[in-house]
Amino acid sequence: MKNTKISTMAILAVFSQPLFADGHSAGLMGSHVVVTNTFQGDLTSNVETDVSSFGLENNQFSTVGNEVEFPNFITLYSVDISSNSIAFSWGDSDFAKQLSGPTTEGNHDRNYFVFDLPASKNITAVSLDKEASSLIDGSAEPTATVLGPNRIVTDFSTGVIRGQGFNPVFTVTVEEKK
Repeated sequence: MKNTKISTMAILAVFSQPLFADGHSAGLMGSHVVVTNTFQGDLTSNVETDVSSFGLENNQFSTVGNEVEFPNFITLYSVDISSNSIAFSWGDSDFAKQLSGPTTEGNHDRNYFVFDLPASKNITAVSLDKEASSLIDGSAEPTATVLGPNRIVTDFSTGVIRGQGFNPVFTVTVEEKK
């Protein structure tokens, strides 16, 4: 299996101008975003691999607005981004049904988000919103990490149970640079 690495620099090069002339935005609203899904586990000899190598449509672009930005993303879930959150809704495609259940030991299903925030803004925090999320009973909590001023990764790893009812929401904090 060919290992496909994500080229963050190539993705970032796409986003060189703020969306608004004055550089102002409300959180994530109005920013361009790209999402890339990777998988790491036994299937990939424990190498993190871009899922496009499995024939899935990946590395999708959108603009954060009032609609669902990524409906039926990689045929597993819809991803809706607001000014301060990223919400996943598990789908009911045949592929989603096939992958439903607990994530086995050592497997990671990651989603990398890169936003074209104005130079004056930074993403400073991301966390699972336990009250807004719907998880399947017995599921481990998915995690998220800030990777840079405009980059986030979510990770559905060991013990996360995916299937109907798996709808995690992550709160994203965007602040003015200090």
